Amino acid sequence: MKTNAHFQLFSILVILGIVLSACTAQTNQTTIIDTYNPMTVRNGSCDYGGEIRSVQAVDEYTVRFSLCYPDAAFPAKLAAPIFAIQDSDYLRATGGDSAKISAEPNGTGPYILREWRTGIDATLVISPTYWGVPAATPKIEFRWQPDQARRFSDVDFTAIEGMDFPSIVMTKPFSYLTYTYANPDLKVVSHDPLNLYYLGFNNTIPPFDNVKVRQAFAYVLDQAVLLDLSFPTGTELANQIVPSSIYPGHSAELKWYSTNLEQATALLNEAGFDFTQEIPIAYQNSPMQTLYSPNTLAMAVRDQLAEVGVKVVLDPMDTSVFEKNVEDGLEGFFIHWYMVDYLDGNAFFDKPFISEAKKFGLPYQDLQAYVAQVRSTASTVQQQAIYDQMNKTIIAQVPLIPLGHSPNLTVFRSTLQNISSNAFYENLEKIVSDKGTIRFIGPSEPGSLWPADEDDYTTFRTTRLLYDTLLTPGFGGEKFQPLLAESWESNTDLTEWTFHLRYNVQFSNGSQFDANDVVASFAAIWDASNPNHKGRTGEFAMFKRLFGSLIND
Repeated sequence: MKTNAHFQLFSILVILGIVLSACTAQTNQTTIIDTYNPMTVRNGSCDYGGEIRSVQAVDEYTVRFSLCYPDAAFPAKLAAPIFAIQDSDYLRATGGDSAKISAEPNGTGPYILREWRTGIDATLVISPTYWGVPAATPKIEFRWQPDQARRFSDVDFTAIEGMDFPSIVMTKPFSYLTYTYANPDLKVVSHDPLNLYYLGFNNTIPPFDNVKVRQAFAYVLDQAVLLDLSFPTGTELANQIVPSSIYPGHSAELKWYSTNLEQATALLNEAGFDFTQEIPIAYQNSPMQTLYSPNTLAMAVRDQLAEVGVKVVLDPMDTSVFEKNVEDGLEGFFIHWYMVDYLDGNAFFDKPFISEAKKFGLPYQDLQAYVAQVRSTASTVQQQAIYDQMNKTIIAQVPLIPLGHSPNLTVFRSTLQNISSNAFYENLEKIVSDKGTIRFIGPSEPGSLWPADEDDYTTFRTTRLLYDTLLTPGFGGEKFQPLLAESWESNTDLTEWTFHLRYNVQFSNGSQFDANDVVASFAAIWDASNPNHKGRTGEFAMFKRLFGSLIND
């Protein structure tokens, strides 16, 4: 943050200069003293296990990140919504406490908070200090309904403008979904999928410690049938773990296993498979994002594997128990999914095989080596060549069986104009409402209104309107859109990234934005010993997935 110290100091020096010039003719120059003290946060070495080495304010409007190893996707990671920039003085005043910041959010975004009635709604209005083009609609009201059936059945679209479409309505027989698409009063917006639904194997738990067993399962299971039975319309059949829309990353000519029961049986026999054993398939006993009924999918998997004599038993669990078991590597065969945290092909490998590798057992070291190669490669053509090898390795090793990439849908009243979306959000700040208000119903209430320690995109839908990051995923085909950083570049080996900041930006409390605010906001997440490192849960889970360990933890 910058105060008016520059102006006050300048005024004093000018007055002194006038007085001195009247007293002596020995000098006619006045020296201006720069009082800006750039901040830096750094770790002495990279032994702590994370990616970041230091964050430095080079000057008032330049920030430099130094990394422990090359990372071509660093800008994509920095666009994550947890890296909202906060005024450094306000961080100190609140101690980085999410509850205190949520009571009076202080950001540089297009909206400010008017009121948050816990459990009921939150109202945002246009920020009078916003640096960019003012928001198109004066007011946004967020409401929440976690019950999917009630969210759809209890809502009258004459009383709201937008809603997260429930996955229950997206599944067969598709009657409600068909009605919605055909209704001229409604507009359905599809978000490009950045997720993967899959069947996972733990390679330390027999019989899945044998690659031939994993390959045999891949030969048995008909993904297209599983998708048709269990997943929402519009789900892309996954023949690899990266969706077809992601380049570099997706290998255009690569195909998954074709169903071949004879080959599957031969592989099982070669592996010495015990056909008398029962194989549990673990899954959560509640909707898994757009997969409304994991139980339906599990039964279909069981029935298909029975065709080659494999006995699968269903093992539904409460969500919390299931997630912990999978995270701790306790389940040999399971239904799971993930959504990537940043817009890059490497994210689809980074999350399952680096940051969450334990669920698959022993590390797949060849895949981890490929991830490092992509990170250190700037050329997209060269990156794609590496991805082709990664995708072939997935087919050979079968750590998982990819099923589908499923889109999220949002529904708006057709009277709204200028609606667009990317994989993560809708452009609510640019949507024009004929009523001057956008009333939106989502599945859950925000955990807080300070995103640094959050891990939920329904929370980020609100916080991204209150705060700016350095850059953000773009709309309308743009990969990224600059926000508080107008431009950025790296050194040749991709270990140093420099961001040039926007001038004349104010926080909603009137403070001026500068590079120290970036350093302070980042340090409050990254440095566990920082007095502002509090958040809401203290987990900072998304940061750890993106950049590894915290320092001083």
